[in-house]
Amino acid sequence: MKASIIIRVYNAEKTIERAIQSALHQNFPEKDFEIIIVNDGSTDGTRRLLEQYVSLPNVKIFDQENKGGTATANKGLEESRGEYVTILDSDDAFESDLLKELSSALDAHPETIFAYPDYYEKKNGSKIYVSPKNIFETTAVGILFRRERLKEAGWYRDNIFFAEYDLMLRTMDDWKGIHISKPLFIYYRSRIGNTSDADRVAKGIDELLALHSDKSVFIKKIRGY
Repeated sequence: MKASIIIRVYNAEKTIERAIQSALHQNFPEKDFEIIIVNDGSTDGTRRLLEQYVSLPNVKIFDQENKGGTATANKGLEESRGEYVTILDSDDAFESDLLKELSSALDAHPETIFAYPDYYEKKNGSKIYVSPKNIFETTAVGILFRRERLKEAGWYRDNIFFAEYDLMLRTMDDWKGIHISKPLFIYYRSRIGNTSDADRVAKGIDELLALHSDKSVFIKKIRGY
């Protein structure tokens, strides 16, 4: 198995099908990638919508009691079989060439541990092209990792608000990444998303500063929310 897409979902009946369809329609051989969907104890109509995908050969669905986004991502990573792995949140979407472009980059650069692309950000009807200057200016979505190296790092640290940036801070002295200057996913910003709460975001940054006091210069580069 070349690649695994992990979709973490909680109460996303309005957006989950968009995310799944974007994962299914990758410009990538179907036999070479899988989609791991982890339902984090949804209480709306999400589980009913997931039923229509149960019979697809490259889709696996796991249900668990509500544990939060990081534990849900880690469950998907543990169940994955791909050489490369990436996270897709249930309210976002991949462009059709994401797996093709990012896996080709990792194949061509064996010294790199992850690849990340440009992306579109949608909010209140506007669409913005974002080209991250560094890994701290992107989101948890759409970064393609070498699975074994991510496993060696202990996956994502649970019970932390910005687990994606914590991972990068923990590994930045050893890991090398590559940036692909093509927009390969769409990040939909929501009024009810975790990062829409300014107080929670500020506390998340403070949490990173307490854990990585020697890397404050990099924490200051984290994208604005």
